[in-house]
Amino acid sequence: MRMKKLSNSTRLINVLIGLSIPNPQYRPVLYERGYQLEYIEPHFTDTNGKLVNPDLQCKSHEEKNLVFFECKLGAIEHEQALKYKGLTKEDIVNSNITSLDMSKCQFEIIYFCDENSKEKVKKGDEIHKYGFPILSCNENSISLEVNNIKGKVLNQIFSEGVKIPDKPPLSFYPFGPDDKERYVAPAIFQSLFRFCGVKVEFNEEDILRDSHPVYDSIHKDGQKKLKEIVGKIMNDLNENEFKDVIKKFSTTHRYRINPRTQKKFRDLCLKKMEEYEKEEPQTNLSDFSNK
Repeated sequence: MRMKKLSNSTRLINVLIGLSIPNPQYRPVLYERGYQLEYIEPHFTDTNGKLVNPDLQCKSHEEKNLVFFECKLGAIEHEQALKYKGLTKEDIVNSNITSLDMSKCQFEIIYFCDENSKEKVKKGDEIHKYGFPILSCNENSISLEVNNIKGKVLNQIFSEGVKIPDKPPLSFYPFGPDDKERYVAPAIFQSLFRFCGVKVEFNEEDILRDSHPVYDSIHKDGQKKLKEIVGKIMNDLNENEFKDVIKKFSTTHRYRINPRTQKKFRDLCLKKMEEYEKEEPQTNLSDFSNK
C-alpha cells in the first residue's frame, strides 16, 4: 500500500492513538492499562501567556496522571522545552483542558521520537538537563530511552517495550491541522462520494465527522483549522470545474451535490484526486521510521 506524505508528527500521533483507543489493528496497551485518549493537539496558555501545544493528551483516573506527548522528529526545541518545564497544575486547571481533578493528580510531559531522531533528542536532554522521559519508536517497537516516567504503569509498560506492527496504520488520524490541503483532499473526496449518494445538505463539520475517525478528540483550535482547510478546498471546487455540480447555499453555508450530475461529480472527483496524486511523490508506509 502507498500513502501520501503526511507530516511526520501526524505519523507518530497515529502510533500513540493506536495504543490508547480500542482497535483491531494492534493491541492498545495504554487503553488496557487505564490510559485514555483525551485530546489531540490541545492548545492552552500558561501563566506567562505563552501557547502550549503538545501533540497528544492522555489521562488515567486510576493512576491519577495526565500525560502530554510531544512527537519530535529532530532536536528538542529549547524554548518549547522551557515552556514544558515551567508548566504548572494551575496552568492546566485554568485551561480547563482535562476532566481529571488536578488537585489530586499529577501531570508529565513525554517526548516521543523515531529511531533516526533519538540521539538528537537525547543529546538535547543531556546538555540542558530537561529530565523529560524520552520514548523512541523503531520499525516494530517503542521503548523508554532515558529518564523515568512518573506514572508507574506507564513506566513499566515502556521500560519493558511495546510491540507495534511493522507498518503502523495511519487510518486512526488520517490527517491533521498541519497537513497540506492536497493531503487532506483525498479523504474529503471520499466523504463527498458518500454525501453524493444520499442526497443531503452538508457543511465542513459534517465532512470532517465523516472523514476523520477521531475528529471529536481534536482540540477545538485544531478543529477550527481543519474546517478552514476543508472550506478552502470546497470553495476551490465550487469556483472551478465543480461549480455546476456542487451548490453552495450562502445563507446556511451548506452544500448539496446536484442529484442530476452524480456521474459527472464522481468523474470530476476521480480526476481531481489523480491531480493531487501527481503533485508530489508518495512514500511507502515502510519508510515510516526513516522520515
